[in-house]
Amino acid sequence: MRTFKRETSFLLIVLAVKGLESIGVSWMAGRSIPLEDNEPNKPQRGQAGNQKAIKGLTVIVMTVCVVAATWAVFDAPAVATGAPSAMLDFTLVNRTRTGIHAIYVSPHDSAGWEENVLGDERLYNGQIVTIRFRPEAQAAVWDLRVELNHQDKAEWKNLTLREISKIILRVSEDEQIFYAEIE
Repeated sequence: MRTFKRETSFLLIVLAVKGLESIGVSWMAGRSIPLEDNEPNKPQRGQAGNQKAIKGLTVIVMTVCVVAATWAVFDAPAVATGAPSAMLDFTLVNRTRTGIHAIYVSPHDSAGWEENVLGDERLYNGQIVTIRFRPEAQAAVWDLRVELNHQDKAEWKNLTLREISKIILRVSEDEQIFYAEIE
C-alpha cells in the first residue's frame, strides 16, 4: 500500500507540472494572436480570460501538489484505496468486572477465529484496547469473540465495523449475561 501511495503522489505531481506547462503554453498562445481591429495600446480580446483561467487552474494545481506531498510525506491513506483497514479500527472497553484473556475478531464468512489480539496479555476491568486492522483487511461484516475465563465466552456476530468506533463490554447485575454497548 505504501508503494501505491508514493506512486499516486508521484503521478499527481507529474500531472500538476504537466497542467502548469499546458496553462503556460495556452496563455502564451492566446497573447500572441493579434486581432485585426485592435488598436496597439488596447488589451487583446481573451487576455483577461486567460489570466482568470491561469489563476483558477493554478489554485487547482497547487491543491493537487499539496495533497500529493501530504500522501508522500505523512503516509496518509490514499483516497483511491478507500483506506479500508483504518475504517475498521475500533476501541474495546472492558467493563465486565473481570479480566478478559482472549479477544478474537474474524471476518463473518471465515471458517474459524483469527489469532487472539491480546496475545499473552489480559485486559482487566476498566482497561481499554484499540484494535487495529492490517491494510489488507477489507471484509464488510465481522464477528467478535471474548473469553473472560476458560468457561465464560461471549460472541457477537455480523458486526459492521466501519460503523463502529467503540464497543463497551458489560455484564448484567447477576453476572449471568455478557452484553456489548456499541457506539
